[in-house]
Amino acid sequence: MAVDNNMLQDYYSDDKLEKYAAACVDLKSPSISTRYYTLYSSLPSLKDKTVLDLPCGLGFKARKFILEYKASKVVGVDIVQKQLDVSRQLDVKAGVQDGQIEYVCHDAKIAKEICQADICVAVHLFCFAKNFDELVSMASCLIMNLKQGGQCYSLSCSLSKEDKQTIIQLFQTFDYFASRVDPLPDEILVPRRLIYSNEGFNYDMYAWDAEAIKKAFIMAGFSRVELVPYKADPEYSGPYNLEEYMKTVDGQVVIAVK
Repeated sequence: MAVDNNMLQDYYSDDKLEKYAAACVDLKSPSISTRYYTLYSSLPSLKDKTVLDLPCGLGFKARKFILEYKASKVVGVDIVQKQLDVSRQLDVKAGVQDGQIEYVCHDAKIAKEICQADICVAVHLFCFAKNFDELVSMASCLIMNLKQGGQCYSLSCSLSKEDKQTIIQLFQTFDYFASRVDPLPDEILVPRRLIYSNEGFNYDMYAWDAEAIKKAFIMAGFSRVELVPYKADPEYSGPYNLEEYMKTVDGQVVIAVK
């Protein structure tokens, strides 16, 4: 993924990285609950498959794919080397065997062949594409690392069509803070920029319309693209209204086939 220098510095802070690790597994978070419930319920069997996890962050998904979903191998790719170093330590503690997870430091907006995977999972990738060319480059990097017939499962959060101040207020009801949200653009190939804060991190992010991501996948060479709206986890026990959260982020799982 491509991130700015300030965000990279955040990810090299031990204190902030610890907070980020806790946030990644907070099942009372409406964001964690809805996006991962929809993602995991959309995935096919990963048994004996090679999975590309890009970006992989601290390896939480990679370990789940190996230990619970019985994938034969996961290749985790991220731009932050420190996250990869911490991921290796967490792998050992979790009982992951040598060779089951391989980590590669790479910027996904540069198309590069790293592996040939059966399945690719891309969570929190497209929100760092500043323009449509970068979006297409990221999609090209994904397809380049898939076998023929391979499938990619990514996420889109395009935000509701409310005015920018209303969106900021809506985020605050879920204990997330957006200090800036751009007005809704006239063109779907232009993202909405927002400054989003959570757990001590300040993210400079870009909210892409799901149709723009679909177009980028097609331009990159994917043969078929399907959009699956976020679904509420029926076992969610947190304090927030998931239906209202899903309206705010307007989230989709984007399923693309090579």
